[in-house]
Amino acid sequence: MQEIYHYDIHGFYTTSSFARENPISPGEYLYPANSTNDPPPTVGANQIPRWTTGAWTVDVDYRGKWYDVDTQAEIHVWDAGEPQPTNTTSVPPPANEPTWVYTGTAWERTLDVAKQEKTQQILDAFDIAKEATYNYNGHDYSIKDLFVLLLLTGVELNDGAGMVMVYDVDHNVLALTKPDAETLVEGIYAASLSLTINRETKLKAINDATDIPTVDAISW
Repeated sequence: MQEIYHYDIHGFYTTSSFARENPISPGEYLYPANSTNDPPPTVGANQIPRWTTGAWTVDVDYRGKWYDVDTQAEIHVWDAGEPQPTNTTSVPPPANEPTWVYTGTAWERTLDVAKQEKTQQILDAFDIAKEATYNYNGHDYSIKDLFVLLLLTGVELNDGAGMVMVYDVDHNVLALTKPDAETLVEGIYAASLSLTINRETKLKAINDATDIPTVDAISW
């Protein structure tokens, strides 16, 4: 039996088979088109034998799926002989992890990525926390915005006038004595300041962290 080696119209090796013996001339074999009895060379990864000008050569073979290391976009190479797409890897990125980066051998959640994620978590938590209310004398007042407490009369707190009119979170107009108004403003300011200090403390801790477990341990 005579083993033969097939190639496509572009010369790229496809498979091997055994040639049929010529029934008219025993000992001779019939070779179909695009085949040879010359064995192709051994090739490595992303290589393919190619028959050209009567001999085998070695060409590139990057057929398959590739992934952009910046965008994680999937790129297909359909034909042998095409180069590897630039800035790509054959290692699939993890599902639903768009912020992971390719480190040369694997997709990983790096320290920078962990810090970015944790920073956003803290900022989101701060946005929720500042929507809370400050309760004074049975009424809720906004922590989010001290200016919700704008004095309707425009009277300064140290003015000698009697009562100060303020809004609560339900937009009710309430009359407070000057001391009560001062206490309310001071209380809500202190609550707002505490939230801001907490946010800045967490952000600094994230920035100063030197490993991912430390970053992950930070919470609001």
